[in-house]
Amino acid sequence: MGASAQKSCRKCPKGTWSVRRGASDVGTCSPCRAGTYQPAVGQANESVCLPCALGAYSTVFGAAACPACPAGTWNGKLEQQACNVCPDGKWTDKTGALRQEDCTPCEGAGCLQDASARVTFELLRVGIQALTAQDLASIRSAYAKDIASTCGVSRLSIVDLQGGNASVTIQEDGTVTAFILSVTDSSAAELAAKLYSQTFRGLVVNSTKTVLDGRAARVAGDMAVGAVSLQPQRFTPLVPTTTATTTSTSTATRTSTRTSTTTATSAAQVSRTSGPVAKDLPSNGSVRDASDKKEQLSWWWFVVGGVVCGGAVVVCFIATKRQKRVPQASGSVV
Repeated sequence: MGASAQKSCRKCPKGTWSVRRGASDVGTCSPCRAGTYQPAVGQANESVCLPCALGAYSTVFGAAACPACPAGTWNGKLEQQACNVCPDGKWTDKTGALRQEDCTPCEGAGCLQDASARVTFELLRVGIQALTAQDLASIRSAYAKDIASTCGVSRLSIVDLQGGNASVTIQEDGTVTAFILSVTDSSAAELAAKLYSQTFRGLVVNSTKTVLDGRAARVAGDMAVGAVSLQPQRFTPLVPTTTATTTSTSTATRTSTRTSTTTATSAAQVSRTSGPVAKDLPSNGSVRDASDKKEQLSWWWFVVGGVVCGGAVVVCFIATKRQKRVPQASGSVV
């Protein structure tokens, strides 16, 4: 009886622990505090919560892992809830930097050579699959507004990966990505300090719950924002993959098919909002049709040429006959 009951018990998830026996709800599992993590299930005491390593951090309770310090930051201590932002005029593209010396002088005004930057953050414990298309549209707009207000730019300066204004891209795993364009009044370090803050994370959580309203407890009740990163980068919108097929049938029952495919490019970045236009390439059927038309034209030119040459021969023959008759007539007169 006891063994059977033990098998039916569920283990506390990663990032949590519990000393209680006979607990009937996962809510009895206590989360590890911020700055620590716990990578295993079914742990029985708080001592299993491990401190985040050097070059890593954790802002959330119940973390299963500590993300590395993002670009533009460093951390040389254990059990940290945030990383130190590089000073103005310096930056590091490396993640998990351990010391301020990893921040080096950078190019461009405020380390934003192209006046644009890529922003990425993680949504934790949110049922993305449970969101409707209308939910997602509203949340994309709300997140763009949160990024814009945090960075002090216009909402239209926030674009998704396809270049849509006042929007972000949300993937199924909860990763949110957007670009900030036309940045002129802030440095990369200033933007990073704002976006890496708890204030920004709180905005995202509140916006999500506001959009979901009565369903917030079910879909995002224990929601949190995990790793946030900012990377100075030129923007190029992704080009969606498209396939167009056209079939036409001629009177000679010949069928030609033309297929053109444009593949989505994960681009390095340029400051524009429209992608290149894909051009259709001629298919084999189109080439054969063109060749047939050329052959038909060649045949008609051959016939016309033959008629013209034949007419010229007849005209020359008649002219020759007339020339022979004229001398004979004048000879008889003499």
